Amino acid sequence: MKHTKIILAALMTLSLSSFAQTSTEAFFNVTSADNQSQGMAMVLATQMAEQKAAVRIPLCGPAGQLALKTYEPAALKPRNVTPKQMLAGLMKAGATVEVCALFLPNADRTPTDLTDGITVAKPPEVAAYMLKPGVKAFGFSAHATPSIGRLGNAGAIAPVFLTWQQDAICLRRYTVT
Repeated sequence: MKHTKIILAALMTLSLSSFAQTSTEAFFNVTSADNQSQGMAMVLATQMAEQKAAVRIPLCGPAGQLALKTYEPAALKPRNVTPKQMLAGLMKAGATVEVCALFLPNADRTPTDLTDGITVAKPPEVAAYMLKPGVKAFGFSAHATPSIGRLGNAGAIAPVFLTWQQDAICLRRYTVT
């Protein structure tokens, strides 16, 4: 009986330890042209990276400008840094940054126009990544288009629904069916 309790205690400890070490992955889909929306996405992505989350950031539409070598957005108060500078810090910390596959051809640009370390996303890989268990998706746009969080298993509760708007952050929970 005593050995059974010791074994059960050891198994519980190992289970909790592996649960605590489960990595969180954050997917920040940024499409907004708005400097503050882009900045808030980078601030939150940085906070998650500092808390040991793996961060992946696809930039699409107007936000794709952040990926271009020649683009310089305005600095944001109170730290007087630009979203592009914050993005560079995230990349230095290990974040994956990509432009969506549609950005370059529709902006009349080529991969040589991209900042070093930023690549073109491959839709099949991005889709597979988004469906992985544990990936939390966040959308940052300057309009009210919803961005659904966890899309993995049918019937699962989406832990996050976030749309950054110029004047609000909307958080809701949904059931994916």
